[in-house]
Amino acid sequence: MVFGWKKRRAAKTQTEAGTQPEETGENQSPSIAAMKRAIADHEAEDPMIRAVMTAKDLTTNALNWFKDDRGVRVESVLGGLGALAGFCAAYDVAERVAEGRLKAEMPGVVIVDLKDGTRFWFGDEINAYLAENPHSIWSLTVGMAQKLGATELPDHHEIFRRVAGAIGGEGFGIADLPAEHMPGDSAQNFAREMFPVAAKVLRHYDLPRGQWPLAVAISIQEIMEMAQDELDPAMMVRIVMEMAIPASKFDPETLLAGQAAA
Repeated sequence: MVFGWKKRRAAKTQTEAGTQPEETGENQSPSIAAMKRAIADHEAEDPMIRAVMTAKDLTTNALNWFKDDRGVRVESVLGGLGALAGFCAAYDVAERVAEGRLKAEMPGVVIVDLKDGTRFWFGDEINAYLAENPHSIWSLTVGMAQKLGATELPDHHEIFRRVAGAIGGEGFGIADLPAEHMPGDSAQNFAREMFPVAAKVLRHYDLPRGQWPLAVAISIQEIMEMAQDELDPAMMVRIVMEMAIPASKFDPETLLAGQAAA
């Protein structure tokens, strides 16, 4: 049984996670090189193939990162991937601003600097990844939840409002969930610990950075389907969005300071 326990736990650290090292050029494994060729051969008729194959790798790695001798706790792996998906959105937007490809101006990009020096990211560009297009984190998780029989879904607009109102407070990034369904850590800690190792997986098949949130959302769908007998699908959606929305507000430069280069 993959999903086997209910106690709270945090994600493994980077050194514990054990994901495959990033391989490029001459150091690239033959299996990854062969998969890249196969993806390139089929991408014209299946534009999603690169994101789908990347998601499959990510799912395998995520189950390993969160596994111990009792199995994998559903809430923690969904919470971790939710935080990762949201942070990937912030990361892409921040990188595009840094590259000069996107202007930091309303309504597309809104940067909020608090008096203590903390920075948060908002705006339509990030929201598009979260909930405002057919391939958003919300759309894909809700689609899977409905496939699994969910009829009453969480109010993601309420989560957006609550997260925005909590900026700068001690509770920011802590999911508003029943105690028994709390993930093993905060959105901030999940994003900080998972992103450097997950980025290596997301790069395996040269997936464009702007599709990283999509690949993570597809991985979340896979986990939801695996865990359909363990947890109500509507609760799965709520866990994911409770973590994805605050994680999308963190400043990547600040959060990843001192981490291995992503």
